Amino acid sequence: MSGYAGLVNFDSAPVNLPLLDAMTDRLVYRGPDRRAVWSADGVGMGHTLLIASPESVGERQPMTLDDCTIVADARVDDRAALVARLRATERSAAASLTEPDAALILRAYLAFGERCTDHLIGDFTFAIWDAHQRRLFAARDHIGKRQLYYAQRGNTLFFANESRPLRLALGPAAELNDLHVVDYLMFGQGFWLDKTTTPYADIRRLAPAEQLSARDGRIETRRYWQFPVFERSLRYRSEQEYVDHFLNVFGAAVKDRIRTPRISVTLSGGMDSSTTNSVLFDLLNKGEINAEPKVYTIVTTELPDQEGHFASLVVDALKIRQRHQIIPSDGYQLEKPYVDLPAILRMEMQAMRGIDARRVMSQHSSQIIFSFMGEVLSGSHPISWYLRFMNPLDFARAYRRIWQVYHKRPPLRLGVKARLAALLRRRPRAPRVRVDYTFPGWFQPDIARALDLRERWRYRWYEAYEDETKQHNEMEQFVLAYEWNSYDESDAVDFAPGDVVDPFADVRVLSFFASLPPLPWFYGKFMTRRAMIGRLPPEIVYRSKRPFGDADSHLIRKPENAWIDAWQPHPLIERYVVRDLVPRVNGEHYQSLAASMVNLRPMHLNLWLDYETRANRLAVGDR
Repeated sequence: MSGYAGLVNFDSAPVNLPLLDAMTDRLVYRGPDRRAVWSADGVGMGHTLLIASPESVGERQPMTLDDCTIVADARVDDRAALVARLRATERSAAASLTEPDAALILRAYLAFGERCTDHLIGDFTFAIWDAHQRRLFAARDHIGKRQLYYAQRGNTLFFANESRPLRLALGPAAELNDLHVVDYLMFGQGFWLDKTTTPYADIRRLAPAEQLSARDGRIETRRYWQFPVFERSLRYRSEQEYVDHFLNVFGAAVKDRIRTPRISVTLSGGMDSSTTNSVLFDLLNKGEINAEPKVYTIVTTELPDQEGHFASLVVDALKIRQRHQIIPSDGYQLEKPYVDLPAILRMEMQAMRGIDARRVMSQHSSQIIFSFMGEVLSGSHPISWYLRFMNPLDFARAYRRIWQVYHKRPPLRLGVKARLAALLRRRPRAPRVRVDYTFPGWFQPDIARALDLRERWRYRWYEAYEDETKQHNEMEQFVLAYEWNSYDESDAVDFAPGDVVDPFADVRVLSFFASLPPLPWFYGKFMTRRAMIGRLPPEIVYRSKRPFGDADSHLIRKPENAWIDAWQPHPLIERYVVRDLVPRVNGEHYQSLAASMVNLRPMHLNLWLDYETRANRLAVGDR
């Protein structure tokens, strides 16, 4: 969770050092352990370091080798393989496993140039100033766990891994980016159609798996990695071989994410976090990792909550009772005006519950293991959808196997009939995508027409799914459509730093799943359930998926939260929303969680706009 910021004067004008210092100071909360700035020949960089591994204890950034200087926020995985490749090259033969991650990235750049990203895996964002070529080279990791923002004004390029330093450099009274705002209002946090935008018109960011090259005032970006499609290249003879392969790959992902003497781990009692804990403690018992884990479960007593019960079953099975801590989540307010958000419109329900929990976990370790992305490795389509990628005989065998394992017949619904009809027509038929709510009726008609929002809505929910390339890769829809791993962006300056890591977000794990036959492995978390037989109690392995949102629904309806329907419109929101048309959601007006979350977005945006204008970061005049 280190921070960095910098600027490049393409005309070699002297660096504004007070500005560079101020930009760096904006990031001290991310890296409280060490702060430094560097400048030369019209280029300046600042870095704040969070010591998160033994290799980073003596780390100094900005770091220079062979006239190339790097700032980074990175964790490089599979370090041994990378070091072996670097030692085979002339320019990086001195690479060592004891070097910090930033040093390995810089050596990879010296050895492979812009193709260095082909040799890197992990969670990373970095910027390298190449004095030989007077070029800035920067990149963001494959999944987009870490961030990189940039803005150009005249002959100067500003960059940072948060937008706060850029907002400072560009000055007050920024213009809003209308498309980014309406995407939030239509689709919710994280589902931006364009991953390169921010709420500010003058600030852009790199998309996941994108790199940037800037020289002589020209900025070029390119995608260096494409999400793997359903290759179906793995063909084992037995189910156990698939499971063994998964445990090997997933174990490597867990192992690479344990870089501190102590580690905090979440446990909800669901399959994803339970699998992570099982693999982690197996590695610990085998002596393959050397760390002191502590396991945390968030529970509530205000509502019927079985998470504590199921987590307890896992704790007893793994014999880790002395390492387990319950974090109560009762008594939290529905919403706190927690709006010092650096770059994205994120207003989460019960914000303080998660924030306080992370503060508790950060007291034990600067690294916290969550299992967010395990959710995307279980297909959301009806089982018959997979007939697109399988011949009928393989489908029938997989269907029978799923029936045997789950002791119930998976519903085929109308998918098979539709698929057969499509085959008879000799042309593919796109699956129908169920949308739980309609286009919001509270948009201002002028902006809805100007930006053709109904068409944008239709594209997002229908055409994007009907595109053959997206159909062919269900995982990509969920991994790259949503900012699953950008939770560090919601941290305010008073938050205790902690690096959230996720073994399911490992490129090796995702590539492994993409190489599997779709069925049975993409049905109902089949892989993790089969892998955990004998490792976890049957109550966990065969547990039905728990619906989310009960606590949110409960709080939305409580009488003391009537204020969520009483917000007064900020002048800027009137460009996007007709306040009087936003339905009430509190108490008797509550309909469903999905509808409520849609109709609460204008209120969330209103809070954010109010905060940003009070901080003099947004223009309030006529647009």
